[in-house]
Amino acid sequence: MDNRRKQIKKRIEKRKQLNRNKKRQIKKGRETYFPYTEYQDPEQIPWVSLEGMGRKGHPLFQKEVFLMKVFLSLCLVFAVALLYKTPVNTLEPMKNIVKQVMEKDFQFAKVVSWYENTFGHPLALFPVDDQERRNRSGEFALPANGVILETFHSDHQGVTFQTEKNVQVTAVQEGIVIFAGIKEDTGKTVVIQHPDTTETWYGKLGDIFVRTYDSIQAGESIGIVSSSQTKDAGEFYFAVKKDDAFVDPVQVINIE
Repeated sequence: MDNRRKQIKKRIEKRKQLNRNKKRQIKKGRETYFPYTEYQDPEQIPWVSLEGMGRKGHPLFQKEVFLMKVFLSLCLVFAVALLYKTPVNTLEPMKNIVKQVMEKDFQFAKVVSWYENTFGHPLALFPVDDQERRNRSGEFALPANGVILETFHSDHQGVTFQTEKNVQVTAVQEGIVIFAGIKEDTGKTVVIQHPDTTETWYGKLGDIFVRTYDSIQAGESIGIVSSSQTKDAGEFYFAVKKDDAFVDPVQVINIE
């Protein structure tokens, strides 16, 4: 009986000592942690102090590398600003190169296509069916069934279609959404960039179903047509941009 009491007192004393040590470490700014595991005996608890981990911070974050990146970024910004502030004719070619780089959209769709062709489709848990393979073959499909209200010309860089009400507009080919919002001339608009660097524009939409940088498959719904002026039909705008210039969609899509 006495041995039992001694063991109980000994365990109680050990718990008190552990609590006192923990309070002292908290006061010194070194909170202690231990993994979530149930232990029958306090002696088995593997206390780990932040002091043992050192004061260098997270192992994936290196202060010196971060500061170097910030310094190089500032140097690049300063160099570009100095380039445009210097009125020297010999620097004009460099200015044009910088301007082209800043104005040209990054080819997201082309990079994604290269990745899939080289390494395969990400998380390809299921085989791609024949229909999806046909959609990826590069053939353009009509975004929605309708008749042409306004054709392509110098003042109208696309084609306006009239459809039935509440018709969904689909992507003509796979690609990446590089714009989803409102434009001055075409209202609610979605712009998709395709692997061959071609862009397709879908404007005058009643609603948009996608967001910028979404990956889109051919035939996937991206929005819904807007109501026409007579309210008994729908309409939408469609354009194709190739090599930084708009082309007649009839030349690349079979429109009947």
